[in-house]
Amino acid sequence: MRSRHRRKAVVSPPKASVTALPGQRFGFAVQQGQRRLCRLVARALGLAGIAGAKRCHPYCVRFYGSYRPLFIRQSHQRFEVGIANATRKGAIRFGLHYARRFLWWVAMGRNKITTPMRQHLLSILNGDKPLNAGQTELALVRHGLLDKQKRISNEGWIVAVEASSLAKQCSELGLELRTIEGLDFRGFPEIAAYEYFRAKGYIGTRCEGGAVLVLIRAAALDYLHEINSFSSRRDACSRFTEAQLFIHRDRIDSICAEIKKAKPADIAENFREIYSNLEIESYYPDLNTEKIQAIASALSMERLAMIARAIAVDPYTFRNGWPDLTLVDANARLSWVEVKTTDRLHYSQIRTLSTMLPLLKDEVLVVRLV
Repeated sequence: MRSRHRRKAVVSPPKASVTALPGQRFGFAVQQGQRRLCRLVARALGLAGIAGAKRCHPYCVRFYGSYRPLFIRQSHQRFEVGIANATRKGAIRFGLHYARRFLWWVAMGRNKITTPMRQHLLSILNGDKPLNAGQTELALVRHGLLDKQKRISNEGWIVAVEASSLAKQCSELGLELRTIEGLDFRGFPEIAAYEYFRAKGYIGTRCEGGAVLVLIRAAALDYLHEINSFSSRRDACSRFTEAQLFIHRDRIDSICAEIKKAKPADIAENFREIYSNLEIESYYPDLNTEKIQAIASALSMERLAMIARAIAVDPYTFRNGWPDLTLVDANARLSWVEVKTTDRLHYSQIRTLSTMLPLLKDEVLVVRLV
């Protein structure tokens, strides 16, 4: 007769398998159908083998090949596991949810930036002499925020700017900070700012970097169809630009060459084909052919190719952090506007803007609504 006692097994996942999934890459693994790997991580949390259990005490899990125990505690040092369908499939599905959260926690916990570390970086940024620098400097060097000569790195500069005031952030990035008073935005500041500029004769979009990403896809659509893994034009139209730049990163030179050769009529036709997909329209509801043509004309294909090459360095990072509004005035001058109320520039915005500013060569400003 099989015993009903549950075993608290200590699982040691292979290092190569687990380290392939730091943080957000776990979701990517699920999408790619790596079911075996997902089950492995789920078992590491001790959840996949629990068919009808109602509670699961903390498990000591060995991750990344190290033998330092990591205890999982929630709700008084135990999981309240409510599996409606007491089957192995249900247990695995529930386990994957916690596996993803736990892997993210591990990745973030190892790279956690403490308050003293931020204050130290802020002192360097402001030109002040940091106090009690010993252990804090060692931690910053270990995190790559300072180099071995105790000079602030690019990553450290981004962290320091993120912790600064909005005025200081704009000063460090070389952005104009403009205050607009009297707009009734009622929780939708981007829409209010967009209507404000539209009344002044601007045409554009409020879908952050969506206009640039769709424009890149439209300019190179014929070539993206040619090199598509499924030889599918529909897939080339519907697949996100950042995904295609990542998949075809070894062909970025050819993609940029196609962008430079793109004609306005071809871009308009390709955009209509892309935008006929309801999913694309739902992601970028504020686009139309007139706006895309205006942005393409003001941007030029040469510069669009340079931006595509810069995004291709890390597509899933540089797809985020673009200014809220992409606008073109009556003189075909392009403007990029980030809208703020009480918050500051976020990490992704600082990283993207600091990389893309030399390529934009237009008016880039931050508008604060009060």
